[in-house]
Parts: sequence; C-alpha cells; structure tokens
Amino acid sequence: MDYCSHSTFRAQVVANAVVALTEIQEAAEDEPIFVLDSQVISRLLIALGECTEWGRIAILGAVAKYEAEDEKESEHICERVIPQFQHANGSVVLAAIKVRSRLLAFPELLLTRRPRSGHHDPHERHSARGAGPDHPAQDGSATRCVPSARHAS
Repeated sequence: MDYCSHSTFRAQVVANAVVALTEIQEAAEDEPIFVLDSQVISRLLIALGECTEWGRIAILGAVAKYEAEDEKESEHICERVIPQFQHANGSVVLAAIKVRSRLLAFPELLLTRRPRSGHHDPHERHSARGAGPDHPAQDGSATRCVPSARHAS
C-alpha cells in the first residue's frame, strides 16, 4: 500500500536534506556548504506545500536565511510563503513570519519620517527617543516603514 504520493515523498526527502545540510553548515562555520541561490530557493518553495509540519519549518528556516537578489524576487518568495500563515501549527506560522519579516526588510524599503495624523495608529512605529504609544516623539512625528520613492506607484 502506498502511504504517500511520490511528490510528498520527494518533498520530505528535500526537507530532510535541508535539515542535514543546515546542521553541517553550522558545524563548518565559515566554509560554504549549504549555498542558497535563487534556483535552490525556488525548489525549496515547490517542496514546501507537500511537506510535513516539521519539513515546512526546516524549509522556511532555510528560506529565512536567504537574501533575495532584488525586490521582485523578494515579493515572489513572500507570495509563496503566504499560505503558511493559515497553517494549524503555530511553529509553521512563526517560521513563515520570520521569512516575511526578513524579506520585507529588503534594502529598497526605507524608514522615513512622516507627520503624525490626529488619531492613534496601533501599527505605527515611534522614534527611538523615548516615544511609544503613550509618548509621541518629541518633534511630533513617528517613524513608519514606507517604500522608497523609486518604487512608489
């Protein structure tokens, strides 16, 4: 009796290889063993949907270490990871959040100063000068993450 499909078996082999290569890379320290490039990431993302929870966490952990070549690639990876936000396992969701947070910190996104509006926005980031939800920045502004003018539509 076949307990798993061929693609599921292949995806699990990929996940196991990711775990083994990650451990070997950690032991090798600075010597490049597990090199992530766009082609490897693409294959990992294909296997992501077919893996067990454990395999998804391993693959997402590897993807989180990857530095996208450009903003388009970063967006593509984020789109492929989005379905993991609905997973029942909280560890899978957290691993997906880690990937998104690393990729959304792409160098093309800049922290800029924006004037505060009259209402409190719970998602608004405040400057480091003692600002917080109850203590606005001394100059009345707050720091928000917005795309650079080069990519603004």
